[in-house]
Amino acid sequence: MSLIPPAILPLLEGQNLTDKGCIPLTDTIAQTNLPHNFNAVPPGLFSGCNATKSELATIRVEAKNGWASLNFISTASVQEMVGE
Repeated sequence: MSLIPPAILPLLEGQNLTDKGCIPLTDTIAQTNLPHNFNAVPPGLFSGCNATKSELATIRVEAKNGWASLNFISTASVQEMVGE
C-alpha cells in the first residue's frame, strides 16, 4: 500500500489492494454498484498471492523472424515500479 501513488488512493474507497495488487471486488468505483455475484469469482483470482523464489527468466526468440510479441499482466498502472 505504501507504493500506491496518492492520486490513486481515493479510488480504493478506504480499502487496501488485495495481496495480488488487485482493486477489491467490493470497490464500487471500479466494479460499479450494480448487483454482483461475488460467489461466482473463482478463489485465488483476486487474492491468495504466494511468495515464490525462482531464477530469472530468459526469453529466447529467433532474430530471423524479425520480431517477437510479449504480453505482461501487471498492476503497474496503479503502483510504482521499484527497481533494485
